[in-house]
Amino acid sequence: GGHPLTLLGHPGFACVAAWPFLRDRRSALAVQSAGALAFAMHFALLGAFTAAAASGLSLVQLLVAITSSDPHRRRSLDGLMLVALMLLTIMTWHGALSALVACASVISMRARSQRSIVRMKATFLVAAPFWLAHNLLAGAYFALAVDLVSVVGNLAGLIIATNRDQPRWTAIGSNVARFKAVMVGACSTLRLPVGGKPTQAAAAAS
Repeated sequence: GGHPLTLLGHPGFACVAAWPFLRDRRSALAVQSAGALAFAMHFALLGAFTAAAASGLSLVQLLVAITSSDPHRRRSLDGLMLVALMLLTIMTWHGALSALVACASVISMRARSQRSIVRMKATFLVAAPFWLAHNLLAGAYFALAVDLVSVVGNLAGLIIATNRDQPRWTAIGSNVARFKAVMVGACSTLRLPVGGKPTQAAAAAS
């Protein structure tokens, strides 16, 4: 059983490590698609079926995002993917593991729908703690290592993207402020509370 897991894990690892450094959104989505396919099979072999199903849905969303330029079609698909995710979560329910996958997947779906690759990377960072917790509890240690690499890669990608057009000394001085602004923007996109006070949308939902 270990050999197939390794064969599938290595391509997934390579994709997760590589895509945050790509400047073009379409190229980033294509590399993410290959990683989603590898991890769908990886999680299925581990018996983590909610995670496998979520990875499969991610693959569908990514392929449509790559091939379709119609924003209305993409938004409709995002709604269908969200409904499908909730149904699959219920069908494959396994307690906290499934709940963590559902949270991570909803945020990741939102990340993939971003037109800005910088905001995409920031939103994936919001999803990271849920994936890290899931893979730790599921014993998916290879995927856990991949997620840690993803966090580092996305942080590095954000720093590179926000510093690309600045003199080096100016860029270094503004890294923290820029990163905070991007993360606040990602939270606003997700309607998450920022700075201790919930947004109106979050308060209404509670």
